Amino acid sequence: MKYLLIISIFINTQLFANNLEDNNRKETIYKDTIYNKNIKTVKLYKSGNTLNQPLIKLNYGEQIVLSFDELSDEIKNYYYDFIHCNENWQATDLPQSEYMEGFFDNQVDEYQYSFNTFHHYIHYQIAFPNNDVKLKLSGNYVIKIYKDWNKDSVMLTRRFFIVNPAINIQAEVKKPIMSEYFEKGQQVYFKIQHGEYRIYDPHNDIKILIRQNNRWDNAITNLKPLFISNNELDYRYHDKNIFQGGSEFRYFSIKSMRYQSEFVKSIEYKRPYYYVQLFEDEERTFDPYFFNEDINGKYKIDVQEGHNPDTDADYVYVTFSLPYEAPFVDGNLYILGALTNWEFGYENNMQYNFEKKAYEKTLLLKQGYYNYLYAFVLKGQNKADIELIEGSHHQTGNDYEIFVYHKRPGSRYTELIGYKLLNTVE
Repeated sequence: MKYLLIISIFINTQLFANNLEDNNRKETIYKDTIYNKNIKTVKLYKSGNTLNQPLIKLNYGEQIVLSFDELSDEIKNYYYDFIHCNENWQATDLPQSEYMEGFFDNQVDEYQYSFNTFHHYIHYQIAFPNNDVKLKLSGNYVIKIYKDWNKDSVMLTRRFFIVNPAINIQAEVKKPIMSEYFEKGQQVYFKIQHGEYRIYDPHNDIKILIRQNNRWDNAITNLKPLFISNNELDYRYHDKNIFQGGSEFRYFSIKSMRYQSEFVKSIEYKRPYYYVQLFEDEERTFDPYFFNEDINGKYKIDVQEGHNPDTDADYVYVTFSLPYEAPFVDGNLYILGALTNWEFGYENNMQYNFEKKAYEKTLLLKQGYYNYLYAFVLKGQNKADIELIEGSHHQTGNDYEIFVYHKRPGSRYTELIGYKLLNTVE
């Protein structure tokens, strides 16, 4: 009897722990996060071009590629897993067997050592779906990289999308009608044509996400259709769907350590690494609009003195500088772009140098071509103000993405049924 009681207590304890873990998993909002400071240059993209969005069509034979570097000489046992999420990036109730086919835990077995670099690193890469695992449902997904079969030893998480196209999205970006945004804003007008596809309750069953240049901090959600007509949902608001136009992204190239490219002030080798100083940037708050061709905040790894950018490109210390008369007291200034994971944290929080009267920050970056902006974030908030330093113009070229989600009545997961990518200069 005593042993039965002990066994019963053990089982109940395990059930409680499992339930608690499941509840925590469901409440977690998954983000693009790096948990190990030695993990660098994480890229997730549709196979074919590293600048592609991490989005594929369901059952179309397309693949997504994840690559990353670890500053180390030692190969690690890394594994990957997938989490199916709702439109808010919380895990769904579905067991893995309902959205995955094949092996649920797979090893990252493609890796290469860096070659002839001062910073030694190992480059890891996987492409999926593959022969080991396939994904069966549309929607939001997170890929999780963890170490040594221990799912609690998470190295990084990255968001991606699988769409099962069922509707048509007609969209365009225009100059806003409202006077306060007329010269500085951009408004996304769109409508959904769903034909024979059944949507019973558009107000509650359809969820919308609009992103500008891969940013999450200023994404627009929770939109309801303005008008509902026969097989069409109209979201052409005049007072919503408005974004700061911003300015074209600043840029620099560090593909070569022998030649100083535009905006590079100096390149210096201080044993054992290279250090790059960019020219001092200037405020563009009140500057007129100026066009330059950018890649809307992304970056492309490349090396001039090498053959394979994945392994021949070195890591260098790059210092940014923005003169400013006095430091902000009500917020912080950040370097924003894919180079800083589109986030606002310690690693890209610029520090004020009172002697130089300038904001400064040094980042460790892999050789390549980079875009960036300066973003101001008020204390206690997580949405950036680009206009304060960069200015804002309705003419600026920006990428916009529209995601359309549908949760059918009685369904346990949210489908991604439509996607549209458009640019303001097209």
